[in-house]
Amino acid sequence: MQWNLKNTAWLAVCIISYLVAIWVCFVNIQEISDRAEGHYTFFSQRAYLTDGEAIIYFGLWTTAFIVLFILSLKNAFKERISRAGVYGVILIGSIVASYFVDMLFYNPLV
Repeated sequence: MQWNLKNTAWLAVCIISYLVAIWVCFVNIQEISDRAEGHYTFFSQRAYLTDGEAIIYFGLWTTAFIVLFILSLKNAFKERISRAGVYGVILIGSIVASYFVDMLFYNPLV
């Protein structure tokens, strides 16, 4: 495989998306386990969602992040760096979108 600037840029996008996805999945899984045990979390302090709804919500986002992570990683190992980078960009975009969707469930602070 011949490395050039384009491949290096896509690889950088992949690495950044992988690190962010792992961190977000860790936070989401921690939120799921805390809510399943009935603990009072930061999200539960501000959100309208019940424990069951929050578990489903975070579970769906985490599943989407894991699927995109695996697809990108699979393409990176098969040396399809540009396709892996596209999945990385989609992964970062979905993480940003999840933060905006999270705000829909927040109580207004008074």
